[in-house]
Amino acid sequence: MPGGLIRNGVFNRRAASAISGVESCAKARDNDSAVMLRSCAPLAGFAKGTDTSEPRIQRQQSGCGFRPNVRMERMKQSITLVLAFCVIASSAFANLGADSERIEEAYGTIVQRRLRDDGTVSVVYAKGRYLYMVTFANQRSISESYSRANGTDLSEKEIAEFLKANSAAKWVPANTGTKRRFKTSDGTAEATYGILNGRPALTVRDVRR
Repeated sequence: MPGGLIRNGVFNRRAASAISGVESCAKARDNDSAVMLRSCAPLAGFAKGTDTSEPRIQRQQSGCGFRPNVRMERMKQSITLVLAFCVIASSAFANLGADSERIEEAYGTIVQRRLRDDGTVSVVYAKGRYLYMVTFANQRSISESYSRANGTDLSEKEIAEFLKANSAAKWVPANTGTKRRFKTSDGTAEATYGILNGRPALTVRDVRR
């Protein structure tokens, strides 16, 4: 066979092999791109305005490694709320007979302090949504008034909670006149609900003093 034909045949086989290699690389690259596009398709859908509901996004985003643990975040928020409620429940109320240190710890910032003519001391505290006015005799609480800082009425639940915080005995209605009145079944304390210093307030007193 002539030398020229042999060289041409070798060249053609090499050229065909090179073209086949290039095509294989291109196909592999196209396959990789297709896999990546399929995995991340939800993100593209999100950009185009498709379904953005949270559960679907969570399922779709898992293919691209962007899976936010929404359930864990919600659990953390719930735990935080429960802990906050427990702190409020344990510290929001002092009671009749408590000393000034305990009262201040429970009722927060002192707004006003006044020495009364009978020798007792009246102190107004502010904490959260409430104002607390406490009368001390010998550094012990003998009277406490509770009102909302915004001047609105206390709810029935709030009234019941304040009464319960001041006596373990059962509180019973003892209404007379226009004011709502309550007293304990053991006769140690009484309470009234009416206007005090221009705002609705519940006032609880120790009647043994």
